[in-house]
Amino acid sequence: MVIRGEEIGSQVGNIGTNEARENEETSALHCKHDFIFNEEIGIQCRWCGWVATEIKYITPPFLLIYVYTDLIVKLNEIRLLGSTDACVLVYVDSKRSGKRVSSGGVNNTSQFHGDLFDDSGKDSRSEADLSRNDGTVWDLIPDIKQSLYPHQQEGFEFIWTNLEGTTNLAKLKKVDAKREGGCIISHAPGTGKTKLTMVFLQTYLQVFPKCLPVIIAPSNILLTWEDELRKWNIGIPFHNMNNAVLSGKEHGINEIDWFGNQRQNKDAIRMIKLCSWYKEKSILLISYNLYEKLAGGKEKIETAIGKMGKVLPDEKIKQLKLLMNPFVNVHKGSILQKNLPGLRDCVLVLKPDSLQQETLESIECSQNVLNFEHKLALVSVHPSLFLDCSLSKQEESVVDKDKLENLRLNPYVGVKTKFLIEFIRLCDAVNEKVLVFSQFIDTLSLIKDQLESAFNWSVGTEVLYMYGKLDQKQKQSLIHSFNDANSQAKVLLASIKASSEGINLIGASRVVLLDVVWNPSVERQAICRAYRLGQKRVVYTYHLLAQGTPECTKYCKQAEKNRLSELVFSNRNAESDNLKISGVKFEDRVLDIMVQHEKLKGMFGERLVQP
Repeated sequence: MVIRGEEIGSQVGNIGTNEARENEETSALHCKHDFIFNEEIGIQCRWCGWVATEIKYITPPFLLIYVYTDLIVKLNEIRLLGSTDACVLVYVDSKRSGKRVSSGGVNNTSQFHGDLFDDSGKDSRSEADLSRNDGTVWDLIPDIKQSLYPHQQEGFEFIWTNLEGTTNLAKLKKVDAKREGGCIISHAPGTGKTKLTMVFLQTYLQVFPKCLPVIIAPSNILLTWEDELRKWNIGIPFHNMNNAVLSGKEHGINEIDWFGNQRQNKDAIRMIKLCSWYKEKSILLISYNLYEKLAGGKEKIETAIGKMGKVLPDEKIKQLKLLMNPFVNVHKGSILQKNLPGLRDCVLVLKPDSLQQETLESIECSQNVLNFEHKLALVSVHPSLFLDCSLSKQEESVVDKDKLENLRLNPYVGVKTKFLIEFIRLCDAVNEKVLVFSQFIDTLSLIKDQLESAFNWSVGTEVLYMYGKLDQKQKQSLIHSFNDANSQAKVLLASIKASSEGINLIGASRVVLLDVVWNPSVERQAICRAYRLGQKRVVYTYHLLAQGTPECTKYCKQAEKNRLSELVFSNRNAESDNLKISGVKFEDRVLDIMVQHEKLKGMFGERLVQP
């Protein structure tokens, strides 16, 4: 359709006097056309002025598709601000700014480069909308500085300095349009990166109102970003590309009848949102996967398998840190220590009973390490989960399937399920909510069934279950219910892959991690769903390890990885800014009762408590 549109326009574009036609044809023959859309003229070459299609021959649907195609290109032309949860990309239109800004060296391969709606050719960054010549960007929003914590204030100034070179309003009027910049905000989970980002965007759009911000984040937290934007009410419209519903605030919303029965079409809705983002001062929200599809042209960086096992020595890590210092702002989370009631971290080594131990020993060693670890992780929770694994012939011959199936709803034959059932029982008695993380859906599904059976609870009321296949609205509804102090929710079972980043679960004061993951940051992110700004209680975390299994070794290797990460991403003033467990000792009445109980104390092996 786009190609046909250009062919039609090429005939119309040459209508006129013979002299004019000859001049246009001569010019067109010697020009490598770079087409732009001018809403008064049509599709026109930005260099020679030749009109390929007059505006009167462009129907509304074609207009929108053309715009959509051009905006996909524009997603490649961005200035990067990275964080541990999301990327904020500030797009400066190449025509308005007189320059092309790229991220990671991506080249624009499309024939469409120009500004679709404003052919002024002016520099948007030299058109800074500043009504005052004195002061700094802090003065743009009265009292905003006092509402931020010190590390957020530092991060705010760090972003401005790295992107534009200054926070001074007078100097920003003279900003160099050719300046390129970017930075990484490496702040600990739960320390307010979202609010920091919104304050920055609010001020940036006041100074450069024609810039187009894009927030790229995991798809499962985009609705959380929507909630935060509404909560802080920064006065800037936003469009979530992954939400297949029109909000009613899109630009030209009354004209979507162009699409007739396609108004529920996902691509049509995305076109409307892209146009709205481009036409007015607003923020675009988009997932990593969708951004990759729309932006295109990027090659994934693949690490050679032979290099994967190599570890940088400490000296090389220090050199890397020195190179990164100018554009990485680090906060390890000391603000959480100062402003939250506390964090108590506990590692529990639990002793499997005879049946569970026999089942663990029946797992056949395999060259497929991932398959072997998967079986160990499931059986260390409850022996019946062995039935959910792909068994070898040898394993089939030694396992009693009927016996394990009959024991499926009995939590007391699995050491971790036994701990969890009694733990949740006691937490309910003291009115504390429990957040349970696991890598595996089979594990969470079994625990869900056991809780229903043991306490006569219902899924969706007392037991909430969050996993990857839920749509984003369902997940957001579960989050709201769990955090509501007046709800009946008592426990949230969550997939660590789908729920460990970017969401707020401060309704929980007890966090249980059923298995060990190789990436320590995933575990840290999971804990910080509850241990974050806004938490009113002491947060207790429990890492459950099965005695006599590789889980203990895996946990130690995880700790070493965490140490190496600390060496790279550490503040210059590391001694005063480390994320440490609070030095105050907290009593854990729930765990103490379990350890001392006659029927339960036998399952406990080693305990490592911090502090």
